[in-house]
Amino acid sequence: MGQFRDIIIQDGYTAIPKFFNSEEVARLRELNTQKPVARGHHNLHGWQDKEIPTEKSGYQHYWTQPVHAETRWAQDRLSPLMDDMMQDNYQWEYADFHVANPDSSYIHAHIDSPYQFRPWHEITELLAVQCLIAVDDFTEMNGGTAILPGSHREQFALSEIGSDALNIRLTEDGYRFIAPAGSVLIYHPRTLHSTMPNFSDLPRTALLILAIRPDLSEPLSVYHKG
Repeated sequence: MGQFRDIIIQDGYTAIPKFFNSEEVARLRELNTQKPVARGHHNLHGWQDKEIPTEKSGYQHYWTQPVHAETRWAQDRLSPLMDDMMQDNYQWEYADFHVANPDSSYIHAHIDSPYQFRPWHEITELLAVQCLIAVDDFTEMNGGTAILPGSHREQFALSEIGSDALNIRLTEDGYRFIAPAGSVLIYHPRTLHSTMPNFSDLPRTALLILAIRPDLSEPLSVYHKG
């Protein structure tokens, strides 16, 4: 499986169709329908139990400790891939649902933790790997994620994140993750990406799970590998 690590380092992403079977997808959908007792925000500084705004132009996201605990089986399924990509030096940091609601228009080319806080010379290191699980079918119409190949190797200012220029590049040149439910998009967290607008009549849900090097992890209620 060494080719997956090489692909992530070179291209910034890889996609695996139907990694999770229909029964596993059903488990994730059932978990997503359970209303969280407390919404919280994970910002690499721990869990906040207070309610926070979660909608941006029809886009919703939330982090909860129960979601993290109840998706350990999914983390276990992904562990052989992460063992290879992270060379057995990682732990699972969080699990969170992201929902693109109907008529959402949210496009925001961005990078993920921990690279927002790292100097340029560290970007060539694989500090973490993000796993996006398609809980619903991802289509051209419902906000399938766009990712810009190779952008993790570019040197750009953090002030450019979310700019019109990067949003246009992502829209015109990005790879669109169009795949059936259960598929997984695995990517370098510094690769520019965004949910795309949802023009369908139904919400589009993803589950994101981050594998991160333990020395970079903040004290959370996390599931440690092994």
